[in-house]
Amino acid sequence: MRPLRYLHLDVFADGPSGGHPLIVCLDPCPASAMPALSHEFGLVVAFPVVTSPGRYHVRIFEHGHELPFGGQPTLGAAWSLGPGRWRQDSRGASVEVEAMADGARMGSPDPVLDPIDDDSLLAGISGVLGVDIDGAYRTSCGGNTHLLVPVRADIGDLTVDHGEVARICEAAGMNTLSPFRWHAGEIIQRVFAPTMGIPESPAAGTAAVPAAAYARQAWGAGLNIRVHQGHGTGRASLIKVHAERGAMTLAGVVRKFAEGTCEVG
Repeated sequence: MRPLRYLHLDVFADGPSGGHPLIVCLDPCPASAMPALSHEFGLVVAFPVVTSPGRYHVRIFEHGHELPFGGQPTLGAAWSLGPGRWRQDSRGASVEVEAMADGARMGSPDPVLDPIDDDSLLAGISGVLGVDIDGAYRTSCGGNTHLLVPVRADIGDLTVDHGEVARICEAAGMNTLSPFRWHAGEIIQRVFAPTMGIPESPAAGTAAVPAAAYARQAWGAGLNIRVHQGHGTGRASLIKVHAERGAMTLAGVVRKFAEGTCEVG
């Protein structure tokens, strides 16, 4: 057994006790121990390793499964390595990240939005959410997939049957079901992910980016868009997206909640 230092962060925090919790391991960790460590923490865990000046490679695990990419672990990993500009390489994407004292900003691959034309699936999505929908889209950003659903109704108090959400996600071949709406010049978004062992995510940057791209295209939103997530989890999150094709970025606050040491074999 050997000690491994870690930080417990809140990424995209919009006020106290907000944001998406993240563990960043600061010391090299054996690859064989990474899945078990993510199970032990019960959170997303990022394992960054600096490979050259200003550049690092990261592996990301959640509940024992490896993720190809993610906004929250990207911002948290770069912030943990220190202020400045970094190039992050992961299985899903290679992006530029700028870490600052109170947060970070990262480049993002342009999202892909593929409209769903299956009437039966669209009816199922509307039924699970219990609201009228303005279509639905299969989206991908850095290898993470979301079933993106624009709606007009208030979704702040929306409750869903997570078994039915999982069924819809599996039918669509997507990881999450994410309804969102345009309200007072900003996006309100929920991200349900029961197929990944998460009833609802407090924050998902790879869902915010395609929602912002849709808002630009369909709702005439400006380039700089604020996306609110996490209210259904009690952990308010704010993701700031610059929705310019070919120059997408997302940014948010990063706060240290705790630090410590664990033992790995």
